[in-house]
Amino acid sequence: MAMIREGQITPGASSSNRYSGDAWQAVDKGRYWEAQNDVAHTPWLVGDKDQSRMMELKGWRKVSQNVKDNLKGAFRHATAELKKWLREQKKR
Repeated sequence: MAMIREGQITPGASSSNRYSGDAWQAVDKGRYWEAQNDVAHTPWLVGDKDQSRMMELKGWRKVSQNVKDNLKGAFRHATAELKKWLREQKKR
């Protein structure tokens, strides 16, 4: 309680530094692309096999669920960008 009074802890506020979230990157594997995160503790946060029970109870989605939830939107965005590019090519 003393740390709360002193302002060192803010209950209910995220203390995340976004280190793990900012480490995601797309890697070209030749015939396909792969999402990678080289932060050592990422599997316990969002890993399909290794996610900790605490993260699951907090509502953190596993990688496969994240992909499944966002796939339609990714295709929709890619289609829109492709159509935009094709329109630009017709103007040339």
